[in-house]
Amino acid sequence: VENMKQEARTQAMIQVKDIVDEAKLTATKEAKKVVIQTIQRTAVEAAIENTVSIFHIESDEIKGRVIGREGRNIRALEAATGIEIIVDDTPEAII
Repeated sequence: VENMKQEARTQAMIQVKDIVDEAKLTATKEAKKVVIQTIQRTAVEAAIENTVSIFHIESDEIKGRVIGREGRNIRALEAATGIEIIVDDTPEAII
Protein backbone atom coordinates (compact mmCIF):
# COMPACT_ATOMS: atom_id res chain seq x y z
CA VAL A 1 0.00 0.00 0.00
CA GLU A 2 2.84 2.41 0.90
CA ASN A 3 4.49 1.61 -2.38
CA MET A 4 1.27 2.52 -4.24
CA LYS A 5 1.00 5.79 -2.29
CA GLN A 6 4.58 6.69 -3.17
CA GLU A 7 3.92 5.81 -6.83
CA ALA A 8 0.80 8.01 -6.82
CA ARG A 9 2.74 10.91 -5.23
CA THR A 10 5.48 10.57 -7.83
CA GLN A 11 2.95 10.54 -10.67
CA ALA A 12 1.16 13.54 -9.16
CA MET A 13 4.45 15.46 -8.84
CA ILE A 14 5.30 14.70 -12.46
CA GLN A 15 1.87 15.86 -13.57
CA VAL A 16 2.10 19.06 -11.50
CA LYS A 17 5.55 19.78 -12.96
CA ASP A 18 4.22 19.27 -16.51
CA ILE A 19 1.27 21.59 -15.83
CA VAL A 20 3.54 24.28 -14.35
CA ASP A 21 5.97 24.02 -17.29
CA GLU A 22 3.11 24.33 -19.77
CA ALA A 23 1.70 27.33 -17.88
CA LYS A 24 5.10 29.04 -17.94
CA LEU A 25 5.45 28.41 -21.67
CA THR A 26 1.96 29.77 -22.35
CA ALA A 27 2.56 32.80 -20.13
CA THR A 28 5.85 33.54 -21.90
CA LYS A 29 4.19 33.34 -25.32
CA GLU A 30 1.33 35.61 -24.22
CA ALA A 31 3.74 38.12 -22.65
CA LYS A 32 5.80 38.26 -25.84
CA LYS A 33 2.64 38.79 -27.88
CA VAL A 34 1.54 41.68 -25.64
CA VAL A 35 4.98 43.30 -25.81
CA ILE A 36 5.10 42.98 -29.61
CA GLN A 37 1.61 44.45 -30.01
CA THR A 38 2.51 47.35 -27.72
CA ILE A 39 5.73 48.06 -29.63
CA GLN A 40 3.91 47.94 -32.96
CA ARG A 41 1.16 50.27 -31.78
CA THR A 42 3.65 52.70 -30.26
CA ALA A 43 5.85 52.63 -33.37
CA VAL A 44 2.88 53.44 -35.62
CA GLU A 45 1.76 56.27 -33.34
CA ALA A 46 5.29 57.70 -33.27
CA ALA A 47 5.65 57.45 -37.03
CA ILE A 48 2.33 59.19 -37.59
CA GLU A 49 3.14 61.81 -34.97
CA ASN A 50 6.51 62.74 -36.42
CA THR A 51 5.77 62.82 -40.13
CA VAL A 52 6.81 66.10 -41.70
CA SER A 53 5.98 67.22 -45.21
CA ILE A 54 7.10 70.41 -46.88
CA PHE A 55 4.92 71.91 -49.58
CA HIS A 56 6.46 74.42 -51.93
CA ILE A 57 4.17 77.30 -52.80
CA GLU A 58 4.62 79.25 -56.03
CA SER A 59 4.27 82.68 -54.47
CA ASP A 60 3.75 84.43 -51.16
CA GLU A 61 0.33 85.51 -52.45
CA ILE A 62 -0.83 81.90 -52.59
CA LYS A 63 0.70 81.31 -49.15
CA GLY A 64 -1.43 84.21 -47.90
CA ARG A 65 -4.54 82.64 -49.40
CA VAL A 66 -3.79 79.33 -47.68
CA ILE A 67 -3.43 81.14 -44.37
CA GLY A 68 -6.54 83.24 -44.98
CA ARG A 69 -7.69 86.39 -43.26
CA GLU A 70 -6.62 86.30 -39.61
CA GLY A 71 -5.53 82.67 -40.11
CA ARG A 72 -9.07 81.35 -40.60
CA ASN A 73 -8.30 79.10 -43.56
CA ILE A 74 -5.29 77.46 -41.97
CA ARG A 75 -7.12 76.89 -38.65
CA ALA A 76 -10.06 75.33 -40.50
CA LEU A 77 -7.67 73.11 -42.46
CA GLU A 78 -5.91 72.01 -39.25
CA ALA A 79 -9.24 71.27 -37.57
CA ALA A 80 -10.54 69.29 -40.56
CA THR A 81 -7.39 67.20 -41.00
CA GLY A 82 -6.09 66.91 -37.43
CA ILE A 83 -2.62 68.06 -38.45
CA GLU A 84 -0.46 70.98 -37.42
CA ILE A 85 0.51 73.37 -40.20
CA ILE A 86 3.53 75.58 -39.65
CA VAL A 87 4.04 78.58 -41.88
CA ASP A 88 7.43 80.13 -41.38
CA ASP A 89 9.60 82.59 -43.26
CA THR A 90 10.93 79.97 -45.64
CA PRO A 91 10.24 81.44 -49.06
CA GLU A 92 7.51 79.64 -50.98
CA ALA A 93 7.08 76.76 -48.51
CA ILE A 94 4.60 75.50 -45.91
CA ILE A 95 5.54 72.75 -43.46
